[in-house]
Amino acid sequence: MSTPSLDGLRPDPALKGVCRILAEGGTKRLMRDLRLALQIDAPLEISVVKQRLGQRAVLRVRSVEEDPPAVWFVKLQRRRVQPDRIAQLRSIAEIGERAEVRIPRPVALLPRYRATILTPVSGDRILSGAEPPRVLQEVGEAIARLHRLLPALGPLRREGFEGSRVDRSGSLIDALRPDLRDRFDAAAARWWANRPRGPRSNDAVLSLHGDFYPAQVLVAEETATGRGRVGLLDWDEVCRGDPERDIGNFDAHLILEEVRTKSVDQRTAPVDAASLEPLAAEGAE
Repeated sequence: MSTPSLDGLRPDPALKGVCRILAEGGTKRLMRDLRLALQIDAPLEISVVKQRLGQRAVLRVRSVEEDPPAVWFVKLQRRRVQPDRIAQLRSIAEIGERAEVRIPRPVALLPRYRATILTPVSGDRILSGAEPPRVLQEVGEAIARLHRLLPALGPLRREGFEGSRVDRSGSLIDALRPDLRDRFDAAAARWWANRPRGPRSNDAVLSLHGDFYPAQVLVAEETATGRGRVGLLDWDEVCRGDPERDIGNFDAHLILEEVRTKSVDQRTAPVDAASLEPLAAEGAE
């Protein structure tokens, strides 16, 4: 009997789980470990959803004999996932239910692969600013509800952290596109002059998603109540800070997507995040 392979999974020395899967007999061992963790005997079908070399890989697992098929996602990471992290993710998912926001729930750990098995969240991704304002309004209200309900989680992010990321971006510009350095410096100077001077008050220090941008958002079909359509993925960067940090990150990605897809002549005014303002207004109350 031949050993199954996992097409599309690329070698990555930074991810121990990927190395173990790609080793001789690794996929067969993974199948066995998944059945044990999920407590099922049915055959499984595994495919690669995405892989970011040096950071993470996501696999889709499907139980082929069930009707409808059960589906899970397996997220492989560089660092070990601690049991208390699983408890935290379960808590976030439970609070998501109260906030009527759909969040992946961890099912089990796969320590051998530094991986977490997660339940799926359905819906279509938001990939640009072309969605109707009502959709962005729903997204803003959803993240605002989470800001209000989540307990204090993760490290506190203040302006020093943001400044270090700007400096790192400048180094990348130097290495990849030195011709853009002057434009980058001008933009960075404007940001520094207008940056928030920390949270507006101690009450404004809330738990944030930490990596909130359009590709992390899924919007499902209409529901009877008009709520519960929004799903938010990937809570690995959860932190504490001013809720405007989440808004700014989301808005910056919308602008970046517009830059990537339009010429300078086609560009409109910078994408306005007004539809997400409930996030800042409600989160700071």
